Amino acid sequence: MHYLDRRTAIANANEPTLIEKFNRDHSICEMLEKFGYEKASEDEWISPNSSSGHKVKVWSGGTHLTSLSTSDIGIGVEGKNGGINADAFSLLQYYQFGGDMKNAIEHLKTIYPRSKHEPSAILKEQSPQGNAISWKKASELKDKCPPERQWVVHEWIPSNQVTLLYGDGGTGKSLLAQQLCASVALDKPWIGLPVKEGNALYLTAEDDEDELHRRFDAIANGMMIDVGRLSQLEYTSLVGSDALLAVQEPVHKQLMPTNLLMAVEQKIAETKPNLTVIDTLADVFPGDENQRVLARQFISLLRGPAVQHNCAILVLAHPSLTGINSGTGTSGSTGWNNSVRSRMYLRRDLEDENKRILQLAKSNYSKIGTEVKMLWTCGYFEHDGTTTTLDNKAASAMAKRVFLELLRKYTEQGRTVNANGGSNYAPKAFAEDPLSEGITKNGFRTAMRSLFHEGKITNEQSKRATCIIEKVNE
Repeated sequence: MHYLDRRTAIANANEPTLIEKFNRDHSICEMLEKFGYEKASEDEWISPNSSSGHKVKVWSGGTHLTSLSTSDIGIGVEGKNGGINADAFSLLQYYQFGGDMKNAIEHLKTIYPRSKHEPSAILKEQSPQGNAISWKKASELKDKCPPERQWVVHEWIPSNQVTLLYGDGGTGKSLLAQQLCASVALDKPWIGLPVKEGNALYLTAEDDEDELHRRFDAIANGMMIDVGRLSQLEYTSLVGSDALLAVQEPVHKQLMPTNLLMAVEQKIAETKPNLTVIDTLADVFPGDENQRVLARQFISLLRGPAVQHNCAILVLAHPSLTGINSGTGTSGSTGWNNSVRSRMYLRRDLEDENKRILQLAKSNYSKIGTEVKMLWTCGYFEHDGTTTTLDNKAASAMAKRVFLELLRKYTEQGRTVNANGGSNYAPKAFAEDPLSEGITKNGFRTAMRSLFHEGKITNEQSKRATCIIEKVNE
């Protein structure tokens, strides 16, 4: 029985827990060794069915594989980009039971009786490492210096991790990401921030090669260098092609890597880049962004090569309308924000259409809320260092205080303000008020977003419109 038909039959038979238990107790590598696959490297094996030497790729965690050998078609399900995806049970079913799913399931019932949940004894010749977990005593760290944290952009983009960059449509996040790649390749500051020099990869499914050419030319002019110096920067455009980096297994909806993701990881392994950019999330992610489990699985698939090859992976994404209005700049499930260690948000400066603000919205390893302001000039973002004369923390606290004071004043006077725009747009109204204390509309806008996030203000629906009110703790 074909792998896909087997999955459907299992679901109908209400027996998926048996397979889950088997896959939990038996790694792919154990099964490959048992059934005659030859180990070629740390995560690659040669299929005994292949006469051409095509390799089988074992993915991080050892829970599933992808084979590029058509001779392995019977063991799994063919992915969208070719290749055969399979798990440990697939190998057992194919090699030990000739593809007979029913007999394989019956065998599992003898291993996992309902009254007992004993570990499987099917593999008598297990690898010595098997399912062993390595434990260490914290006391052994005594007198050892902890390793220094590695960054591609200090305190903004950590190495070995996946970072998300959200940006409103048309703000220039793709340009900003290409500029980052150029800065890494040339060891030049990126919008005023120091970077770690090295190779850089840029993959996009949004812009064709002509547009990429125009941007790199503008970036080179802005950096006052010849584009020929960008030898450490490689790029590819997948416009018009299937750009999915994962596919959903049809029954359990678990994400499986595609051959494209395998090719990207192979390129990372070959070139050892410090930075890999993927543009955009909507083009490479196969599921519903609102599903937390899929969000976590997808980030986990990307984190594997990031950790293994000491590479920062930056994924560009569009915020939802809710994310824009709330100021969080996010989209979909909270699983995206929770799964990454760093998240940035690029937005417009409402007071100047050529200015942008990049905010560090989340960081597990550094202070959040930091902002960098920049100016768009002839297809290039220049750092605007003249706009940060006040201490960020003090300025933020002041703006929030004045925002609440003016909100109370307006409420007492029966005047309403909103968070959506128009003549009653709170940041605009407050910036024009004589009691604004010199805070700009953009300063009040940032304060408003922080107060919403902290739960100190909320929206209230009246008969005519939605207005902002201060929340009172009961």
